[in-house]
Amino acid sequence: MTAKNSPTCAYCKSLTEKLAEAERNRDPSAALDCRVLLARHRAQGHPVSLQARP
Repeated sequence: MTAKNSPTCAYCKSLTEKLAEAERNRDPSAALDCRVLLARHRAQGHPVSLQARP
């Protein structure tokens, strides 16, 4: 499994949940924002913030 498809990335999970909520609320602007942020995050190889490091 590649990092792009990692089910353990908390940031990906958070954005995916926000995307689903935006779609349920029929908020295309918020949904687009989530898609852009997910794509950018995945393209960067799931960078980990300093706070998230052990």
